[in-house]
Amino acid sequence: MDQNFWLQRWQTSNIGFHSQEVNPLLKHCIESLNLPIGSRIFVPLSGKSIDMWWLAEQGYQVLGVELSTIACHDFFKEHNIHPKFSKKSGFEIYENKQLHLYCGDFFNLSKELLLTIDLVFDSKALVALPEMMRKKYVNHMKKLLANSPKAQLIIIAFETVFESNKPPFYVSKKEIEKLFGQAFQVKKIASITQKELPRHLQQQGYSEMTEAVYYLKLMHF
Repeated sequence: MDQNFWLQRWQTSNIGFHSQEVNPLLKHCIESLNLPIGSRIFVPLSGKSIDMWWLAEQGYQVLGVELSTIACHDFFKEHNIHPKFSKKSGFEIYENKQLHLYCGDFFNLSKELLLTIDLVFDSKALVALPEMMRKKYVNHMKKLLANSPKAQLIIIAFETVFESNKPPFYVSKKEIEKLFGQAFQVKKIASITQKELPRHLQQQGYSEMTEAVYYLKLMHF
């Protein structure tokens, strides 16, 4: 699964993975974490997620990274925002006072460009990647957080076990613990049953799936 797979999905508007509503699990997490207003929240593989707009409305600084230029343009257009545009370190950067969207390859993003992060909200990224890419993703995420020793992570993944050669993929708590290693504490904090499923999963006979929220925090030994 390469970049062209996702770029083509956006070019053909084949974006069934995009939700028109704010993730209810996000609201639950933000309320429970009591993050100070102005905290910097990173949304990897963001698409044009409405979650970013909602977070900015709550007073947070939101940083997203997205491969597709179409997704970046659509995000600001749909929220009637006219962002400033610049280029830096190979990324096209669209931003206003609270929203900062980096258009480019996640794996080319650096901690110097991202600066410090208080929270990572991963609702679509890890489950979008096949197994062979998930380790690469997590290893790069650790590098991005090198300047953020107090960063917290929220990962949304499926508890329902299923097999698929298309995203979203099943990622277990055990795999998350293995990927992030002993340096991180992993705790399940919430779950919700999802009845709106991708078409290919419906065709396999799935009518509902359970999403779980995992909270990760760097352990200090």
